[in-house]
Amino acid sequence: ASDTNEEPTCRICFAGSEAGQLVSPCLCSGSMRFVHLDCLTKWRTVSSNPLSYVQCEVIPPALGCTVLALL
Repeated sequence: ASDTNEEPTCRICFAGSEAGQLVSPCLCSGSMRFVHLDCLTKWRTVSSNPLSYVQCEVIPPALGCTVLALL
């Protein structure tokens, strides 16, 4: 079971809010919910998947995860 008092961390770099503002760009929840805006921007730029820029790679839209904002 996960500890509900755990500090949120970035799903890309695993650092917390001390490394920058954490945002929730899609409908993912739990530990996959948060990402630093800088990490997301870098990932979107270097990913080999062209859809990384507009959709969640963790849970595809067909399974219910939708990007809430294009950052």
